[in-house]
Amino acid sequence: MDEKKEKVELQYQMPEPPKEIIPPKKLSLNESINLLTEKFEMYEQKGASKTKDKKFKLPSKMKKAAKGFVKENKVLILYNQTNTTSVLKIAKINNGFVYINGKIHVATPEFVLRLEGKTPFMIINEWDLNPIGTKQYYEALASGRGADPQTTIIRAIEEYKQLEKTSKTMNMKAIIIIGMGILVAGYVLFGQG
Repeated sequence: MDEKKEKVELQYQMPEPPKEIIPPKKLSLNESINLLTEKFEMYEQKGASKTKDKKFKLPSKMKKAAKGFVKENKVLILYNQTNTTSVLKIAKINNGFVYINGKIHVATPEFVLRLEGKTPFMIINEWDLNPIGTKQYYEALASGRGADPQTTIIRAIEEYKQLEKTSKTMNMKAIIIIGMGILVAGYVLFGQG
């Protein structure tokens, strides 16, 4: 019976004592911000490499039909319906009009766009007689709501921010240099006497 107890005791081993846990080093505010920006840039680069800009591709039926559009006086239409759906359709232009679902829409050259520079294309809202075309572009520019000046304004704002940053650093450098000059002058004037 004693032998059995000894065997049982021998089989049981004490677990290793836990290793000393070293608390993480406390970082200063600047170090932690730098660490976060490095990690953010790393994740941003990983995400940028994974995402690719995919080109819009027409369905194969539409591609085959689109080859003779100009000769047949046809146009590819993105038809926006009132129930918030959009449908691609092909329609023939008759006397400057397009007939879709029993409704007439204007199809003059100012409303006909080019899809990828090749296929005649129109964007038509079901509730509107006139399609979306270049006329809306010029109206947007005239009313001041065009998207063209946005890039210029964004660049100007970014440059202004860069100038602010450089002017602040120059001011700090100038303050430090002036302070050092005052200390040296004070030491020379008052330290020797």
